[in-house]
Amino acid sequence: MEISSSIPQKYYTVLTEEAPNIDEIKVMLKSIGEIIPDTISNKNIISNITTDKKGNMFKGEWNLKVNNLNINIKLFKGKTSSIDYMLFDDNSKFEHGNASNALVILESTKT
Repeated sequence: MEISSSIPQKYYTVLTEEAPNIDEIKVMLKSIGEIIPDTISNKNIISNITTDKKGNMFKGEWNLKVNNLNINIKLFKGKTSSIDYMLFDDNSKFEHGNASNALVILESTKT
């Protein structure tokens, strides 16, 4: 989906322990007032793949761009984590492993 230049862009980071699922991302963003249209699916989540002399390499990151939302999704593994998803604004720092500034923390229970 094309990004409109007249609408201010918003940037978020999602940390996840699994391949991202659009339904989980929609739930998190809706809880902070951001709505992703129903027409957006997992197909819109783009893998970040780079090419070097060894060939194509997945970097453990995905990108999702919807209207004015730019979402960077990164794989993470905490030491004792049982959290599936965490949503942060773009100004968050991850060097010290502190999730206290997460906007949303989501543990999705699968049956």
